[in-house]
Amino acid sequence: ELSMDTATRPTRIMRAAVISKRYIEPEDISTVLAIRDDFPRPPDPAKGQMLVRVRACALAPGDVRVLRADAGNRQRPRRMPYVPGGDLCGEVVVVDPADPSTYAVGDRIIAMFVPDKPQDGLAEFALVRTSHCARAPPNLSDAEAAALPSSALAAMSISRLLRRGDRVLIL
Repeated sequence: ELSMDTATRPTRIMRAAVISKRYIEPEDISTVLAIRDDFPRPPDPAKGQMLVRVRACALAPGDVRVLRADAGNRQRPRRMPYVPGGDLCGEVVVVDPADPSTYAVGDRIIAMFVPDKPQDGLAEFALVRTSHCARAPPNLSDAEAAALPSSALAAMSISRLLRRGDRVLIL
């Protein structure tokens, strides 16, 4: 659990689950994943970004693909240490300076990351693109809401391929 305790840490430092080396098999992740209390907090948001206090994070299949060390993998992180976590639910801390009317400080949002982002979701704070956010459904817990972004994108992508009369099996 990543607890929020900014009173005892400098404001530019945060707690994060960090992977510092690549692994091959998913069961090996416990040997390379460490909780760090001294990880640099993301910078203040630029145009099109928001700083979010993470309440829950979901790991998606893409997170495992990014961390795999196989040579053909084009989704490798550009830097190590790496903070995994592709989808999150959180609270807006600093709004997009170019568009402060879209979201307000305190709004509960869900967000999805893209490969060129500066931080991932398994941390106390994350810098997210405003265009990859939506308001979190009020009837869902933080953990349930964090699981939505990638799943919703997959469902939306598949729905574009369907024609009237097609059947879909959802597992």
